[in-house]
Amino acid sequence: MMMLKPLKPEALGQEFEKELSVQDYSKKTVIDGVQLINLNMFIDDGGSLAEIVRFDDNGNLQILPEFKVRQTTFSQMLPGVIKAFHLHFNQEDVWFIMPYDRLLIGLFDCRKDSPTYNQQMRFVLGAGKATALYIPRGVAHGLANLWQKPANMIYLVNQCFDPNQPDEQRLPWDILGEDFWTIKKAKSLEPDAAEKIANDIAKDICGSTCDAQTDPAPLARIGSGTLCHTKQRSRSDGIFPQHSRHRSNFSAYRKERELLS
Repeated sequence: MMMLKPLKPEALGQEFEKELSVQDYSKKTVIDGVQLINLNMFIDDGGSLAEIVRFDDNGNLQILPEFKVRQTTFSQMLPGVIKAFHLHFNQEDVWFIMPYDRLLIGLFDCRKDSPTYNQQMRFVLGAGKATALYIPRGVAHGLANLWQKPANMIYLVNQCFDPNQPDEQRLPWDILGEDFWTIKKAKSLEPDAAEKIANDIAKDICGSTCDAQTDPAPLARIGSGTLCHTKQRSRSDGIFPQHSRHRSNFSAYRKERELLS
C-alpha cells in the first residue's frame, strides 16, 4: 500500500533546495480609479462575439456613465514593440485589446496626493478574454507586445487629440526598470551558464555565434521573446531590433530548451 508522507525541503538535493522559491499569489493593489471591466463574450462553433461599449441617451458610456467619448482610435503593435509611458492631465482612456491577441499592460500612479501614489500594475489583456480597461488622468500607461504576432487594440478617449496643444505627456519607457517589459522567469542562471546557453541558441538559430560577450544579459533578451542579442533600442519609440528568421525559429526551439522555462 502506498504511504503518502509529508515532504520537507531538506529531502531535496542541496543544489535544488537552494533554488526553491514560491510565487506570490497575494491580491495585488489596484491603482485608485483604475477599472478592469469584464465584458460578455459569446463563443460558438461559428466564432465569437463581444459587445465592447454601449452609449446612453447623452452619449456617455453605460459602463462608465460620466465618460463621454470624443474620439475612438485603432492601433496595431508589431512584435517586439514597447509604447510607454504616456499620461494625460485632461483625458481618460478606455482600452480594449482584441481577445485573440495579447499585450502586456503597465500602469503606475504619478498623482502625489493619490492613496496609491507610486503603485504599479502589470498584467496581460486579450489572451482569450474581453476586458475594458479604464485609465484615469495622471496614471502613466504603456504596453508591450512580447509575442510573435501583431496585436490590435481599440481605445476611446474623452477629448479629441489636438496637435497644437497635445495632452500627451511622456516618461521614459524604462522608468520602472528595463526588466519591467520582459517575460518574468522563475529561474536565474549563473553568468557563465547564461552566456553559454545564449551562444548555443544563437548558433542553432542563426547559424553563427552571436556576440553575447557585448551584452551582459543575452539570455534575458532571448528568453523574453524579443530575440535580440544587442542592447541598442530606440528610447523614443521603444522598438527592439529584430531578425525575422530568429523569431520564426524561436517558438519551436524554445520547447526544446526546458532550461529556459
